[in-house]
Amino acid sequence: MLNARGNEFKHLENLLEDLKQAENLLLKYDKKEREKPSFVNLNNFYLQSLLMSFNIKEGIERRDTYEVLREHMPKIFEGREVPVLSTPSMISMIERTSMLLVKEFLPPNYTTVGTRVDVKHMRPAPVGGKVEVVSKLVKVEGRRLTFEVAVYYGDTKIGEGCHERYIVDVDKFSKRS
Repeated sequence: MLNARGNEFKHLENLLEDLKQAENLLLKYDKKEREKPSFVNLNNFYLQSLLMSFNIKEGIERRDTYEVLREHMPKIFEGREVPVLSTPSMISMIERTSMLLVKEFLPPNYTTVGTRVDVKHMRPAPVGGKVEVVSKLVKVEGRRLTFEVAVYYGDTKIGEGCHERYIVDVDKFSKRS
């Protein structure tokens, strides 16, 4: 698989080189009406679009099991602890499972960041219990990925909803932060 992936990236490099050559020809042809930045942006957009669509298929699914620890409890409420899984901790587990689902399909130096979470936390899971998070990729729109998610405590569904992530280049994203 690694060799096939290497060949795919080599193919993309060749496409990028072809785009650069086409850009140079267009710039020589009509410098007055065409501005170089727009062509550079077109190349970057085209390359990113190709990279972003690599091997990420709708319908893939991942299941991860997490133990509910004390650190996953809600913050103390009026001096009393509530020994159950907090909603923010459940969301964190959903985000992690969804991120790991697509990680192996991304080019080097790319990751995903969460951009939307819409979940219902319907039932409790006690500290010491184990929950299973199921994430299914249901939609790929360029760099935007949409997941259907569910969380189970045993056979009981305790959470469900939708999660969205966006594919980013780690270096470029870090510079903007």
